[in-house]
Amino acid sequence: MDDEALINEMLAQTHSIAVVGLSDRPERSSYSVSEYMARHYQVVPVNPAIQDWLGMPSYASILSIPAEIQIDLVNVFRRSEYLSEIVEQIVARNRLTPAQPIRYLWTQLGVEDSVARSTAEAAGLKVIMNQCIAVAHSLRRS
Repeated sequence: MDDEALINEMLAQTHSIAVVGLSDRPERSSYSVSEYMARHYQVVPVNPAIQDWLGMPSYASILSIPAEIQIDLVNVFRRSEYLSEIVEQIVARNRLTPAQPIRYLWTQLGVEDSVARSTAEAAGLKVIMNQCIAVAHSLRRS
């Protein structure tokens, strides 16, 4: 499947997005991108440094999100060197919640790691790296 087809699938099949590295500072891109995406999807903040974001509780990690909260896609705003750890958390959560696995991993501009990609894909995740999810979404709505 090419990236365009995969992006179309991801955006159409996703209902909830865990945003790793979501900031509570409006000047940060993670804030504005997530604010846009929250108009179209359920956003679950993941950042141990904040309590909540726009009234929604923030979780310290993917593994600390309660199992009853379905996550379809993880959108990453952390530096590339943290990506392998995040993928490990996704894989671990999927083992704990096999009936509701996270299916997609998306990383924002500048966030890429070939080892993390290989690990994610080997675990069954579909992956888009180094693209802005809000731009991809807005282009498909016009």
